[in-house]
Amino acid sequence: MPHVSLSHLIGTISLLGILLIVGLIATSIDMDLKARTMKADLQDVAEFVGNELMGMTTLTESSQKGDLFSYKFISIPESMGTMGYHVSIVSDPSTGYRVVASLDASPLTRASAALHFRSGIVVGNATNVPPLDHSPAVQIVDSLGSGVAKAVVWCYYNATTRLSWVGLGVFTG
Repeated sequence: MPHVSLSHLIGTISLLGILLIVGLIATSIDMDLKARTMKADLQDVAEFVGNELMGMTTLTESSQKGDLFSYKFISIPESMGTMGYHVSIVSDPSTGYRVVASLDASPLTRASAALHFRSGIVVGNATNVPPLDHSPAVQIVDSLGSGVAKAVVWCYYNATTRLSWVGLGVFTG
């Protein structure tokens, strides 16, 4: 009789081991798919913000009406799944600047889009503000967090220096 009990015990332990391994593999695949999806979503946000910055720069510079500060509201997703993220503009030695979107909980999960600005473009931020003669209804920020209300991209063109300043902001008006 002990002979049959031992074989049942070995079979039960083997089945539990197989279930554990299958569960771990399924969890690993699920986590990988979620990470890929979030990275693709972050890429979409980075490219969208980059395109809006490029469009705003072209529009402002082509107006030819002297100094001009303009901005455009942008709508970015409130979260990636259940995770928050932020968008910023960073310097890149190969292209000049990049828009980077990264998860707050996992900064290594990020995506970026190159900004192909002409020379004479300056990226403004909270410490590098363009020389405006008035206070715009836009708070210039270093990065936009997910879920921020009234997010904008902005551009300031100085006709005298022929420099354009671009950046991210929050509408305060």
